Amino acid sequence: MASPIEVFKKRVKEAEDSIKNFENQREPKFAVKSGGMDYYGNRGNYLRANIDSSLGRLKEGAWELLELGQNPQNRKILLQIISKLESEKKEQPTAEIKKLLSELLKLADSLTISKTIEEDISFIKVPKMPDVIADEIAADLNELRKCFIAGANRSCVVLCGRVLETALNRKYFELTGQDLMETAPGTGLGNLVGKLKEKEVKVDPGLTQQIHLINQVRVFSVHSKKEAFYPSKEQAQAIILFTLDALKKLFG
Repeated sequence: MASPIEVFKKRVKEAEDSIKNFENQREPKFAVKSGGMDYYGNRGNYLRANIDSSLGRLKEGAWELLELGQNPQNRKILLQIISKLESEKKEQPTAEIKKLLSELLKLADSLTISKTIEEDISFIKVPKMPDVIADEIAADLNELRKCFIAGANRSCVVLCGRVLETALNRKYFELTGQDLMETAPGTGLGNLVGKLKEKEVKVDPGLTQQIHLINQVRVFSVHSKKEAFYPSKEQAQAIILFTLDALKKLFG
């Protein structure tokens, strides 16, 4: 899984590419107009809008870097990155934007990731998924990684439930052509497993127990005597590992 620094640098590169596309456009000797429309001018506006969009994504990536603030040496650098991006205004000359991007790359290169954090989350890897759900699963696992680093164990378990829902719904759709998220929204994890078993899909026997633990966190009981389930770090890690294994078996 890419580190926050790698993701940020990739977005800097995307912004640089959008500027190149804008600057490399060639105006024709004779403007092509039809019905009052200037196609060259419209293309220029489109390419300029791409620059603004890429800078917007870059700002989002900068906020994701904040988890690196656990290392005190990174905090001043992170403040500089956020400050530079927040002071950037729309429609700035591309020369100024390129200068900004160059400065951001240098700052990003000076950030460090604690080896203990890298090792702590190395087990959360994105398995091979069907293309249609791959991005959604990857986004949820990226969020899961942040929650695990922060010690938000209940949030980790909730995200495991979300990942399983996405995967189980997709598996059922591949088998039947029926999208339960449209025809039967709100179908619980247990019922999804039951429906897959009806289609003779082999499901790990331990999945039902995992779903029970996940539901203890996700579903708030109205009975005051029932205590909420607060998983430990080890329990959260075990549920994450089982979830990842279940994904591999579903689409392996």
